[in-house]
Amino acid sequence: MLTVLSQNIQLAVTIQPSSEKKPDKIRKLVDIQANVAVGKGIGYERWAKKFNLKRWSQTLCLLQEKKLLSEDALHQRIAELQTQHDDALAVVKDLDARMVSLKELRGHLVVYRQYKPLAQKLQTVRNPAKFKEQHRAELAVYEAACAYFKANGLRTLPDLKKLDAEYQALSSEKNGFYTRYKKAQIELRELRTAQQNVEAFFRKEERSHAVPQQEVK
Repeated sequence: MLTVLSQNIQLAVTIQPSSEKKPDKIRKLVDIQANVAVGKGIGYERWAKKFNLKRWSQTLCLLQEKKLLSEDALHQRIAELQTQHDDALAVVKDLDARMVSLKELRGHLVVYRQYKPLAQKLQTVRNPAKFKEQHRAELAVYEAACAYFKANGLRTLPDLKKLDAEYQALSSEKNGFYTRYKKAQIELRELRTAQQNVEAFFRKEERSHAVPQQEVK
């Protein structure tokens, strides 16, 4: 693979369009023979050859840029990126779940503090039933907040400012891992497409060098 790619790299440099400031994303080569076999015409074949030439040159330039001119190096890099991708995504999901929990806690805490005076007043009014009916919605969310704290074993309620600071810290950490995840995802997608193009190229080379069997009469 290294020898063939090294030879084709020289061709790729001359093929790469000089007018493009930023190269297009790597795309898969099309199977010209398969499409022609199902009825595609000469016009399609001409277009497909130009398309494949451009995509092949981009593939080679990408592999040269990343110094992945051997099959083992390419496979190893893809495996490394897959690990980085999966690890970063796992952390992002974990941080996101913790942020959701903090947001839920904060919501109950705000409700609890807002309606606690109302719940305390309920204990002193002359007509508790009427008062409770008048403030049914407020007291319901207050009781839900109390039930949430009890279910989560919260005997001492956290400070809102500390809660907000923790949320912001988690958000910042999540953004960092999300950036790693997206970076690995983009490179992984490019290299997998490049790998498919290399495999397609060598399949084509094998077909073109195959010795046709003589017809048995």
